[in-house]
Amino acid sequence: MKKIYLSLLIVFLFQACTSDMEEILQVGEVETSKVTTRQASDGEYDLLGFSYDITGDYLHVDNAKKMVVDIKSFIGDPNNKDRFYNPATIIANEDFYAGANVEEFLQEIKDKRVTGGSGGLKIGPLSLSGSAKVTKEKNERYSYSNKYSFARVDIIKRIKRLYLDVVDANDLIPYLSTAFINNLNKMTPEQFVEEYGTHVLLDISIGGRLQFNYRSVITETDNNIEKKKIVEAGAKTSIGIFGASGNGSHETTEVKNLNKKNSNWDVQISYHGGTNSGLNYSLTSTEGLTSIQFNKTQWEESVNDKNAALVDINWNKTFPIYEFISDVTKKQQIKKAVENYLEGKKLQTMNLIPMYTLYDMNVYDCLYTTNLKEYISYSTNNVAKNGACFYVHKTQEPNTIPIYRVYDSNGHNHIYLARGGEAELNQYLSWTQYEGIEGYVYSPYQTPPAGTIPIYAFYAEESINCILVMNEKEVPSYSEWCTYNGIAFYAYPQ
Repeated sequence: MKKIYLSLLIVFLFQACTSDMEEILQVGEVETSKVTTRQASDGEYDLLGFSYDITGDYLHVDNAKKMVVDIKSFIGDPNNKDRFYNPATIIANEDFYAGANVEEFLQEIKDKRVTGGSGGLKIGPLSLSGSAKVTKEKNERYSYSNKYSFARVDIIKRIKRLYLDVVDANDLIPYLSTAFINNLNKMTPEQFVEEYGTHVLLDISIGGRLQFNYRSVITETDNNIEKKKIVEAGAKTSIGIFGASGNGSHETTEVKNLNKKNSNWDVQISYHGGTNSGLNYSLTSTEGLTSIQFNKTQWEESVNDKNAALVDINWNKTFPIYEFISDVTKKQQIKKAVENYLEGKKLQTMNLIPMYTLYDMNVYDCLYTTNLKEYISYSTNNVAKNGACFYVHKTQEPNTIPIYRVYDSNGHNHIYLARGGEAELNQYLSWTQYEGIEGYVYSPYQTPPAGTIPIYAFYAEESINCILVMNEKEVPSYSEWCTYNGIAFYAYPQ
């Protein structure tokens, strides 16, 4: 009889971990949309002299806000006739950015691209929030939690560079647009920064840009260096299968093996410039990438200066917007407003860690642990390893409660306590060994945050085990041979 219960337990534990994941994956479908955006393609000055919001999705044309410098007026001055350049420079390249978590990802964008041009303005990586906002979860902190690893690839064809030969923003103050001056006087500092952004573009490149934003869940390692390699492999595989890569790096054995470690991935693909400009695709690991046919050569040939988009910014020639204000008092007010704006745009993240589960048939013990080394240390001999089943907070957050772990040495069983708090823990300490806190979750007695799922508790009397179930549909099946103890807590899904 015990063998029958044992077999059932192994099967149900595996289903408890996989069914919920499958349900989540099936939500994604191919989403295609066409949006209308301002193009950097007037054929003359394009976005040169425009203000720019650094907190938006990097290089997106909508980050270019309003004209600050009247380029025509500047060039019309005989003293400046040789200070505007617009050479045609056709260059193709691929830019990669990746990180084990969102902060490392944004830091890489900052380090590789947003260099110079700070004018004493401190820009933290989390202020580049728009470059990570490619998902649709209701809970933004969860969307950018370190459950996820991020990567981005820009496939670029540059056709023209436009820049002014200036080394000081003061040289351009006599040529500010009338609207800029009027709005500076009419608006509050906060309104002005919201309307104009943070910087002014004085050296830009335009052309075509195919942007891939890739996000995945990686549970086979907790090493950030390894995670970065894995998520990079996922991004390379995406652009390779899509047909956008020119170097074939996705075909290497190393990339193929690393890519297998990505799970629950999604990729957002967007065209900027060319005949398909404004077209977006949204794909997930469910449908894959094979349903889309992309002709890279045809797209590149379609890019010209009449349909071009922003593809590069020289930050050594990009000044904070307050540097264009001559009034000392007003300049300080706008500078403070910019600093506050950057602070307010910082991503709020979560420090989540996966809960791994296994069933040790040698001692009939269900183990749930957030310690990957402990999980790996179990041999596969009579041990059913089911991977990560859900995510918990690594440290205490508001409205969270700890998961206490105790061990019954007589029954060789681990027991997990949460909703009863320390009072329940103290009842167990008289006959069990305390092994610490596995993480922090949400009480079933309060309204849980968006994005969390209930974790159901069962007690298997035959095998003397505490079982946690993630899928509500499986509750009736477990109830046939286990004692149902209700919702133990709420956590984030795998």
